[in-house]
Amino acid sequence: MTATSMRNPGYVVLVDTDGNPVNIGAPGPDSVGTEQLQDGAVTTAKLAPDAKAPSAATADSVAWGNVTGKPSTFPIADNGVTTAKIANGAVTDDKLATPKIDKPETLIPKMVIGTTLETSVLGIVPYEQTPTADHLAMYQFGGQLAAADPVADNDAANKKYVDDQHALTVLKSAFASIDPIADPSTATTEDVATLLNSILTALKG
Repeated sequence: MTATSMRNPGYVVLVDTDGNPVNIGAPGPDSVGTEQLQDGAVTTAKLAPDAKAPSAATADSVAWGNVTGKPSTFPIADNGVTTAKIANGAVTDDKLATPKIDKPETLIPKMVIGTTLETSVLGIVPYEQTPTADHLAMYQFGGQLAAADPVADNDAANKKYVDDQHALTVLKSAFASIDPIADPSTATTEDVATLLNSILTALKG
């Protein structure tokens, strides 16, 4: 497996079984693998002109103008804009395809935005300071709220209705203590006068 050099007898050459010299100083084709490479041994100078980085994470920075094949626009994907991406106050009336509320061009007297009993759709509805059916109630300048006479037990009552009912209650209580004439056919003038005085006293309170 070894032979002495003819030119330099002191130089020993390693040969194969056919007598061909074996070069152990240089690796053969495809003989250098990952295990033989030191970490960091492959520099940019070792790369061929057409060599490419395996991914953007390992590539050197490239000027944007030198990037080829890049798109000219970057459209937002469908449903890509979430609530967190919208700045507060960015959505104006003009941005709404169908406004949730039909905003009038000018203010309309006695009209506000709301709903009535006839519909659940939010829109322009009238209001009144006097009792009116299917209108929103508005307090008067003194803070009073007008209401019609109550009908159901849970209806609001106005002052006049309460005063009238109170007067009737007091009057009934006063008349409850007056005894009628038992037999009008036998009543004297004095009996009638006495009863009349009792009624007048009750009425005066």
